[in-house]
Amino acid sequence: MDARVPASKVKANAPHPKTARPKLTIAHDIHAPTAAPTALASWRGALVLATAAGVAAGLTLPEFIAIDTTSARALDAELITLLRFTAATKAMIAVAAIALVGWRFGYAAAPRIALAYCIAAGLMVAAPGFIWNTTTVAEGAGLFHIGIAVFLGACWLDRGNTQALVNARVSRARSTR
Repeated sequence: MDARVPASKVKANAPHPKTARPKLTIAHDIHAPTAAPTALASWRGALVLATAAGVAAGLTLPEFIAIDTTSARALDAELITLLRFTAATKAMIAVAAIALVGWRFGYAAAPRIALAYCIAAGLMVAAPGFIWNTTTVAEGAGLFHIGIAVFLGACWLDRGNTQALVNARVSRARSTR
């Protein structure tokens, strides 16, 4: 007895049922499908927690890490003003990035990318506290730049979904005119 399918029932160019496998790409692993905005996204809570932890670390850890506190007293007043202005500028950049991530978490996000966004937020928010202290400027700069690198990496990995979300938002706004 032959278990073959008659030629009349086989579709042209159809893959064999036993060997047909969906093609998986990296995008399937790291990108989540877009979804409608949710009232409460679980990653927004993680973002708030990471931000709070970063602020707390930025305000408390420099006091414990600083090895030489006498060098901070010897700094010129103009240099201290410059360093504190730099810290304020970095804080504004971090707030803008967190606002962007907060909007992004209103939609479905892959767990790896969402975790990277939260880590980046915590690092970027901790940095201004380190710089403001003036004894841990190098550590603060390192934290901020690592945070920016992680944030930009997550944005790069998430570029397809974010672009689709922005295009959907723009087309909805245009259609309501």
